[in-house]
Amino acid sequence: MKFCCGSGVDVGDFDFLGRHNRNKKHCLTIDLDGMMVPSYDVVPRATCRLLTLAWQRQWQELVVRCKESPEEAFVKTEHSGRTALHLATFNEGCPMEIAVALLRANRHAIIVEDFHFYTPLHNLGFFSGGDKVMQLFCDTAMMVEQELHGKGKLPTPSRTSPLYLAAKRNAPTSTLRILMQTRSQSVSSINWIAPIVGGESYFDPQQSLDKCSSPLEILLRGRASCLNGLTPTKKDTMRRMALQYLSYGNYDKDGSNYALSENQEEDETDTLVMWGKCLLFLSENVRTTTLDDDADDDEDDYKAEDGNKRKEIPSLVHTVASLKVPVPVLLQVAMDLFPDQVTRLDDTDNYPLGHILRANHPYATPQLVHIILHPTTEINNSPSSFRRATLSYVRNCVILALENGLSWGDGLQDIIMTNSDVLCTSDTTTGLVPALFAASTTAVTLDTLFLLLLAEPQVVGKPRDI
Repeated sequence: MKFCCGSGVDVGDFDFLGRHNRNKKHCLTIDLDGMMVPSYDVVPRATCRLLTLAWQRQWQELVVRCKESPEEAFVKTEHSGRTALHLATFNEGCPMEIAVALLRANRHAIIVEDFHFYTPLHNLGFFSGGDKVMQLFCDTAMMVEQELHGKGKLPTPSRTSPLYLAAKRNAPTSTLRILMQTRSQSVSSINWIAPIVGGESYFDPQQSLDKCSSPLEILLRGRASCLNGLTPTKKDTMRRMALQYLSYGNYDKDGSNYALSENQEEDETDTLVMWGKCLLFLSENVRTTTLDDDADDDEDDYKAEDGNKRKEIPSLVHTVASLKVPVPVLLQVAMDLFPDQVTRLDDTDNYPLGHILRANHPYATPQLVHIILHPTTEINNSPSSFRRATLSYVRNCVILALENGLSWGDGLQDIIMTNSDVLCTSDTTTGLVPALFAASTTAVTLDTLFLLLLAEPQVVGKPRDI
């Protein structure tokens, strides 16, 4: 049996409670000569003492066993393909002392997948174990990647990544941040710990990650109620958090406001805590928009670090509207906080509605279109921003909707009703009115074409130019 001891890991670097000895730099030391890819024996769990101790959580005996028989750290269970490190991370997590002992025996186990394609880091993400253990696991995983020098197989980015599982259990913000930091530390072309965060846009070039589930979406699934019924004070705070976090990568320029003190625990049901987690994921891909000339010059959030008025600000509405994996409830919150962003162009020359239509989500598009067209917050004291939308804007949205096959009842009718003159207005590029344009594309159904003609029968005559 071949195995590597991971001599850089020393239980002595931690005290009995698992607290790190600050006099030492780190409990891990990278092997610059590289790591030899180990082989693993597969046995029934009951026949391996280390596996049994890990499963039964007999920690004191496990530490002794790791020292006396480190080769047992290179054994997998017969029915699940799990190492002792896998078993130690189930249920209540893995104590720091145990994590160090097992990694000292075999730190390669950190990237070993069981029969369900889960690594010990996946288990820790779902069952928790504290930020210190999570940091140790992530550091070890990154180190093993470097030591392998391209040899051996790294975990495959899957639908349920460690970050996804942590978000699913609503892990603390600090835990999510530790997992996300590996995205910039991994030497692999595709990070398997956090392959996506949920803030990616629909035009993201990483097509190989299409099957990965969104941590942002699972975070809010069943928990979005804490973002409903916002008071004016809380809205103002959330608005400032969004502008500052998406601009500077933290809740304010020096990272102090809205942050928890060192000894303060997060309230997982708190609106601002949940909002902070959403912003953490959204900060991966931020759209910007040009600030109106009539914006309040005294608004601190609209000023750059030199105190001058900023020309561009992050647009939360555009950012959420362009998500690869849609989150309708988040779009509603974004519109409540920044209603004026609905009719602005972003840095890609798209309106939020344009992003939604281009993304063409199979199931969410009708709901997203409805949210955009029916804002719950008045814009500039107008019942709806779209009632004052220009004819050219509506025309562009209608053409884009037809190109992407949006049906009449799924939102096309709502877009047209914002300015019905669009039905007899020709497109500047094709010279066709919407009904004739619909007839020229295969994306539109006959039902939609019939309803377009029914809404304005005279379009078969000469179109009205603008």
